[in-house]
Amino acid sequence: MSQLKQIHAQLAVHGLLSDTLTFSGLISFCSLNPNGDLHYARQLFDGFTAPNRFMYNTLIRAYSNSKETKETLETTVILIRRMMAEGLPPNNFTFPFVLKTFAEALAFLEAVLVHSMIIKTGYGSQVFVMNALLHVYVVCGRIISAHKVFDEIPIKSIVSWNSMIDGYSRLCDCTRAFSLFGVMRRLGLEPDEFSLASLFSVCAQSGNVEMGRLLHSYLLMTCNDEDLVVGNALIDMYGKCGELQSAQTCFDRMLVRNAVSWTSLICAYAKNGLLEFARKCFDQMPERTIEHGMP
Repeated sequence: MSQLKQIHAQLAVHGLLSDTLTFSGLISFCSLNPNGDLHYARQLFDGFTAPNRFMYNTLIRAYSNSKETKETLETTVILIRRMMAEGLPPNNFTFPFVLKTFAEALAFLEAVLVHSMIIKTGYGSQVFVMNALLHVYVVCGRIISAHKVFDEIPIKSIVSWNSMIDGYSRLCDCTRAFSLFGVMRRLGLEPDEFSLASLFSVCAQSGNVEMGRLLHSYLLMTCNDEDLVVGNALIDMYGKCGELQSAQTCFDRMLVRNAVSWTSLICAYAKNGLLEFARKCFDQMPERTIEHGMP
């Protein structure tokens, strides 16, 4: 960043800071590069007389990647208002990053306001934008609002279906989650690892091991190589349903395991009172998994 600040100083000396293209590149590097400085990028942005839409979008995107949830939410709202006030309505690049921030902050009311903006600006038919909106409603637990958005998406992607299945999974609604899965399959859409993980999750939360076994059978018939995410979801599902032998079998079949795999199996044994098995499993866990994967 010290070298970049020197470049900034040289640009100022040579009167190049009024050049939009140069300044856009400077803000982009400062805000999005891993070695950049978001606060410095904001200072640069605030010092520019007439920021364009690209600069706004770059800064909003950078804040959506920030871990400071409260500051990010407040800044994003301010930037959106400034854009509108300066006659630069948000576009299909702006909305997804704004909504990503809202999802992280569980900002339902702000999402509703942006939803109206999306409709007014004509982006209600863009699946990428609507998927981002759908995700906000899902994580905020607003399943009715989420389903309305889902129904309005003209051409649904796998992400659309996954979000709705995830929404019902969060509510432990096994019936509706699997109903969507059935519709999805009848339309010829193949589930991915996220679809399957959400379905196994709702089986685990609702204790519906029968549906979990049926889904597992479907998985074995359609795909022999279980994804890491799906494998972990299987262990968790069988463990929470008290099917410890099945959980152990799924664990043993996994070619690649991570901290989640080991933790899920350990918790399964511990939850069912088999503390010796849990301790034995913990002792077998690779040391690097403990160091890098466990809190």
